[in-house]
Amino acid sequence: YITRAISDAPIPRGTRRPAVEKQMLALLLARSAAIRDALDSAARVADDEAHTGNALKAACDELAVIRAALMKLMERAP
Repeated sequence: YITRAISDAPIPRGTRRPAVEKQMLALLLARSAAIRDALDSAARVADDEAHTGNALKAACDELAVIRAALMKLMERAP
């Protein structure tokens, strides 16, 4: 109101943030499910040390993908 009253200029509009891409969110959801599956698999075969280590590494790799996607959504460098 003050801007318009003083300078007779239109009131500046707030900037909108772009909507988060639904496709990216679907990818994150799928990756989260893959992590859950990998950790569940690791818990089931806890007796087999090599398989457990591989399942945990796969879960960590999936987390890295999720992190990179989130950083991209936030427009930040990893």
